[in-house]
Amino acid sequence: MLSFRKSLTLLAVSAAILAPLSAFSWIDTGHMIVAAIAAKHLKPGVRDKIDALLKIGGDARSQDFYGAASWADDTKTRENGIWHYIDNYFRSDGKPPVNKPDEQNVVWAINKFSAVLQDPSAAEADRADALRYLIHFVGDIHQPLHATSRESDAMPKGDAGGNRFKIGPVAGINMYRPNLHALWDMACGFYVSVKRPLTDDGRAQIDAYAAQIMADFPKKSVKNPKDLNPEDWAHESFEIAKTVVYNIDEGTSPSPEYLAKGKKVCEERLALAGYRLGELLNKLLA
Repeated sequence: MLSFRKSLTLLAVSAAILAPLSAFSWIDTGHMIVAAIAAKHLKPGVRDKIDALLKIGGDARSQDFYGAASWADDTKTRENGIWHYIDNYFRSDGKPPVNKPDEQNVVWAINKFSAVLQDPSAAEADRADALRYLIHFVGDIHQPLHATSRESDAMPKGDAGGNRFKIGPVAGINMYRPNLHALWDMACGFYVSVKRPLTDDGRAQIDAYAAQIMADFPKKSVKNPKDLNPEDWAHESFEIAKTVVYNIDEGTSPSPEYLAKGKKVCEERLALAGYRLGELLNKLLA
């Protein structure tokens, strides 16, 4: 009989070969994993409030806790697209960056929608949407490339969080446009796309990924799982982007060592996102 880990690995490779993927942060799978981890750490009364709010608005894909995690991508527009990231700029050549993050960004959005969700006088429809945004944005900010953009002489306005940083083919991962951002949205190959609305098999797959991550990175083993300051989360992601993510030459395929390191980093970031999302919702809906 195959081990649990080997079964997940074979599933990931076979499914990745079959389906091209879109470049959204963590893709749907990663966001639902964050929700699954958070769900394990919600207080019972809080979970009841969440379930009631998610019945308001949304659609068939986003009226449950897992599916709601990707609603903000479903409804992304030119106006709210900047809420999904914060471009902290840096350069690899030692020169000082000249660009600054947008005033409205993922840190701003998390603070904004936390206030709406916590406000009992706010309209229930607004609180429901605020909840959906928070479930998603807490995931976004933990993806390292949603907290940075690398400037260079070739790209003086930045590389859009690695979206303009082209890479070569990656064995076992079928990316429609191979770039650094898409690779990290796929958690460097840790998971594959799971479609919404979830089937029973899809939910089981999300739960299996979440269980593996929580086993590899238990809450007691990660640093600051109860830190609820989104500026800290963005800073963590920024530092990881500079020291780990961009440790690859543009136009080349990532090495097995790079992918192995990336998978572990992504596992820990997903774990922290899930633990912190649970803590945040427990606080806001207590």
